[in-house]
This record gives sequence, C-alpha cells and structure tokens, in this order.
Amino acid sequence: MVTLGHILWAALIFLMGGLGFLNDKYVFIFLVLITLSLGAELFLGYCPFTRVEQYLRRKINPRYNLKNSFVVYHINRIFKTKFTPDDSDRLLIKLYILGYFVSLWVLFLL
Repeated sequence: MVTLGHILWAALIFLMGGLGFLNDKYVFIFLVLITLSLGAELFLGYCPFTRVEQYLRRKINPRYNLKNSFVVYHINRIFKTKFTPDDSDRLLIKLYILGYFVSLWVLFLL
C-alpha cells in the first residue's frame, strides 16, 4: 500500500508538471509538490514514504534490510538494472532542477 502511495505521489508530480502546459494553476501545484519532495530530501535526508515502506516491510519480514532508496529498489527490480543510491541521488537532483526550470519556463515564457 505504501509502495502504491509512493508511485501515486510520483505520478501526481509528473501529471501536474505535464498539465502545467495547459493551465498555469497546475504549475503552481507542481511547484508546491516538488518543493515538498525536495524539502524532505534536504531536511530529512530521505523521503518519508521510504521510511514507512521500510518499517512495514520489516514487520512482515524481519530479515528485510534495504538500505537503498525507493527509486533504486524499484527501478532495479522492474528493469533488472544495478543502480546505486548515489546514481539515484544524482538522477533526482537533475530531475528537481529540470522540473524547476521547466516550470519557470512555462510560467514566464509561454
């Protein structure tokens, strides 16, 4: 269930970013969502969804010991890749920067 919440949060961010091209109010919603995500990463050092997911998985399987992030775990599992947490951090930073620049471009240049 938490994994689904994680996926829905990411989908909502992408959806609001895409809808921003249609209406400026979606750009503001996108900026709020991405700022909340970035703030959690900067101030907490992790995404709260990841901590809840790890806690619940340990309840089911006490030997569960995933030190990677949600992104790394699920991308590696789904696409059979071998991303590291550092790869994930670099990718997320680039996506945050891209998201902010695209939002500003949509707000001020379109």
